[in-house]
Order: sequence, then structure tokens, then C-alpha cells
Amino acid sequence: MLYLQKFLRHFEMHPEKRNIRFISIIGPVIMTSMLIFSFLCSCRRSVDPRLVDADSIIEECPDSAMIILDEYEITDNSSEYDRALYGLLLTHARYKNFIDEADDSIISAAADYFLEQGDKEEAARALFLKGMIEMNADKLGEASVAFSHGLDIAREGKLYMWEGQCARGLFMVYTFLCDGSAQIQYAKMAYEAFMMTGNVDWINYSKLELARAYNNSLNYDKTIEITAELLKLALEKKDTLILSESLQLRGVAFLALGKFDMSIESYSMACELNPVILTDKDKRNINIAIHEKYGDDIPECLSWIIEKAKVLDTSKDSFGLFADQDKYKEAYESLVKYKNSQDSVLSHICRNNVAESISNYEKMRKALAEEKKNNYKLLYCILILVFIVVSCVGFWISREKILSEKSMRLKAEADLESLRSDLLTQLEKTEKSKKDDSNSTGRSIDKDFVKIIRSKYSEANSLCDNYYQGKYNKKDKEKITSEINNIVNGLKEKSSVDRIEEYVNETSDGLYASFKSDFFDITEDNRRLFLYLMLGFSSRTISVIFNLDISAVYNKKSRLKARITKSQASKKEEYLKFF
Repeated sequence: MLYLQKFLRHFEMHPEKRNIRFISIIGPVIMTSMLIFSFLCSCRRSVDPRLVDADSIIEECPDSAMIILDEYEITDNSSEYDRALYGLLLTHARYKNFIDEADDSIISAAADYFLEQGDKEEAARALFLKGMIEMNADKLGEASVAFSHGLDIAREGKLYMWEGQCARGLFMVYTFLCDGSAQIQYAKMAYEAFMMTGNVDWINYSKLELARAYNNSLNYDKTIEITAELLKLALEKKDTLILSESLQLRGVAFLALGKFDMSIESYSMACELNPVILTDKDKRNINIAIHEKYGDDIPECLSWIIEKAKVLDTSKDSFGLFADQDKYKEAYESLVKYKNSQDSVLSHICRNNVAESISNYEKMRKALAEEKKNNYKLLYCILILVFIVVSCVGFWISREKILSEKSMRLKAEADLESLRSDLLTQLEKTEKSKKDDSNSTGRSIDKDFVKIIRSKYSEANSLCDNYYQGKYNKKDKEKITSEINNIVNGLKEKSSVDRIEEYVNETSDGLYASFKSDFFDITEDNRRLFLYLMLGFSSRTISVIFNLDISAVYNKKSRLKARITKSQASKKEEYLKFF
């Protein structure tokens, strides 16, 4: 606003630089812009400030956000947006506070609302949280669809944080299904998305998940390569979580590659950082490796790892019982049995459920994309049709205008030519009459009348030449029209009419005076009409002088002729000769 004031003040102080036309345009533009700005400001969504506060701290202080949301109450006056945002933030806060949920009704309603409103960021976040809840409820198919939908929306809106989170969700689904190739695919996708955000913590964590995906796919060399980078970064940042999990993965990889000493070293370092980091699978692998290498003669130095590698979950199989009794052969056979049981009917059902759900989602997405494409095609066709119709209407209007202008020009040319022709005829008749008439009064009248006719003929002739040359613009046309009116008005002036009447009466041996006497009660226009007929003016010329349509002149002539025909005038036949 300050720059606008300076700009206008500059024009006030320098009037010589002021452009009136520019100022007249910029004024309405500024007013319109201000009105639009005011309208947009008034249309901005009003959000409860408590929800805004909770949203701003939910990542860094989820427990504080949870307190705010627990105290928040939905009322009848709460807007739909506030209701949806509250459901989203409550679910997010619970997720950040490690509260596992299995009821997706609140977050589903929030996701539907934000999808309907076209709010891609909130919709992607809601779909990620919905997928996590579905995973907690062991609904892997529904979870995979929620993550896939959120991933598509995040990609459309270039929302890299939620693209990475949804890709992580799919990584977790396929980790549960032991699908190594899909794990690598989505772990890479998450890593690339987090790289776009620049968030170092999420970059490192997604890199750790990529290492885990390679490990699950039995690509141990790649696992060791990635974890080596992570160990370096974790040591610099003193990140014990990344450090312990990287060491655990290296222990798995080294053990699988037969590097027993390096594996035990990695496992021991991981256990020092996190005593409960060993999974049941780690424990079984360690027991198998020690059993295969040492048999029953296990060194005393490895007693600690044997203790750590005890399997407490004996409900799955009898491995733990045999291991506790130092029956390693039986324990090994039990482990093989457990391993074979992993590819169970339940696993097949889970895999098929996820595959079918993803397939159905892809079909639905393609159908929606095709429908959207068809809608765009229809819109383009409608726009093209509207353009063609508008073009045709515009062409027709332009054509009609051109034809109208051409018609008017031709009419003006014809009127002027008619007027010139009639004046020229009168000029010739007057010249001939001068030679035959020896009356001095008549000659004086002839000279006056000839002077009038010559003047009008000269003007009409000049105007016709200008029209026929076609070198005139709008102003010239207006000027010519004005001159035509002057000619016509000149013929209508009382002095001109009086001299014309005197001339016509003298040259017709008093016939015009007789007409006036016989039809003393007719209008002035009818007397002048008969006068112009006696002069030999054409109907077109008379229409120009009277400023009437040619059809109106014909009607006037017809009525006057009928009046004369019905009359008892002695010179009726002589009057009718002029019609």
C-alpha cells in the first residue's frame, strides 16, 4: 500500500508525466484487485487456534499435543473442518505416543472429508495413519490400499514427507509378508522421498529400513555396505537407535555369510547398547551357528551369547525347551520344522488378500483416471464446440455488419447519383428553356434558378465522385452525410422553394398556380411533392429530400394521384401526366 501511495504521489507531483488514459485504467484495476483480495480474505477457513497449537507441536512434543486434544471438546458450533482436523490430530498424537489403535472410524471420516475437500496434505497424512491402524488390526489388505492411496496423493501434491511415510507403510506390510523385492522397492521409494525433505533423521531411518530390506532379500553384501555408512553417521551423531539396529543387521549378514567371529562381535556390541535387541530369529540363528561350529563343545567365552539367545516364546515350537536342556540336535530339527511352517495357509491368505486389495485399488484408480480423462475430453469438445459457435456467431455478426455498411454505402451512392441525375436534368431543361423564352422576367427567374441548380449539381457531383473513389473513412462519411443534408435542406428552404415555384409556374403557363388553387386544402408536403414531380425529380430523390423511405414516397404519390383523379378539376388530366 505504501508503494501505491508513493506511485500516485509521483504522478501528482509531476503532472507533465501523467497519462490520463493510464490513470483511468489503473484506478479500476486497483479497486478490482482490492475487492478480490478482500473476498479471498473473507473466504479463508477459520480454524480453532487450539487445534493449530496442537498441530504445531505434535511432532516434537506429542505428549503435550495429546494434553491439548484431550481437553478439546467438539460442540454443535464446531465446523466440519474442525471436526475432521480434530480426528486427524487425535489419531496422529496417539500414534506418536505409541498408543496402538484398531478402530479406524475417526481417521476414516477425516480422510474422506479431506479427500472430498481436495486438501492433499491432510488427506495423505490421514491415509497414512489409517493404514497404520489397519496394520494394528491385522487388516493388511485395507492397510496396503490406504498406504497406496496416500502415496498417490502425496506424489500428486509433491508432499515428500507423506510420500516417504506411506512408502514406509507399504514396506512394513511387505516385511510382514516376507516379500523381499517389494520391501526393497518401497524402502528405496521412502529413502528418495525423505532425501527431498532434507530431514536427516528420516533419511537415516529410511536407509536403515533399506538395509533391512536387502537383508530380508538375502542380499547380505548390500546390507553390510549400507550399515557401514549408517554406523559412521550414528557414531558422529551418537544415535544409539541407528547404531544398535545397524549392528544387529550386520550380525545377521555376517552370520549368513559364514563370518562367525564378525557376526558375534556385531551382536555383542548391539546387545551392549540394547540388551533386548536380539529377535527370536536372531537367537535361533545364533544357536544354529554355534551348534554347527562347535557341536556340544561350546567355548566358555560364548556362554553369555548362549544365555542371550535363549528362546522364551515356546508356544510356537519346542526349540526353546530343547535349547534349555542342551539338546541342540533336537533343537535344530525343531527350528527347521518351525522354518518350514512359515509358509503356512495363513501366510498364503495374507499375501493373497494384500495382492487382491492392491489389484482392486489399481483397477479403481485406473478407472477413475480414465473417467477423468474422458471428462477432460468431453470438456475440450464442449470448449471447441463453444468456440466454433461463438466464431460462427461472430462471423455472422461481422458479415451482417459488413453487408449492412455496404448496403448503406450503396444506398448513399444511389441517392447521391439520383439527386445528381435529377439536378443535371433540371439544369439541361433550364438551359433549353432559356433559349426559347424571350420574357425578361422569366430570364431573371431562369438565371436565379439556374444558379441554384448549378450549385446543387456541383456539390452532388463532388460527393458522388468521393463515394465512387472509395477513399473515405468514418469522419469523411460523416462529412459527406452532413453535406448531403445541406443539399437537401437547401432544396427545402423557403427561399429556394419560392423561386422554384415561381420558375415552375412561369414555365408551365400557370399550371402550378392552378394546382394550388384547385387543391388549396392539401398539406404543404403534398404541394411540395407535386412541385418536385413537375420538376421531374425521381421518387428516390424525393425520398432523400423528404427523408422518407422510398415506399413512403410511393404511398404519398399514390394517395395524391387518387385525390386528383377523384376531383372535378378542369386540368385534372394535365396534373396526372406528372405521375
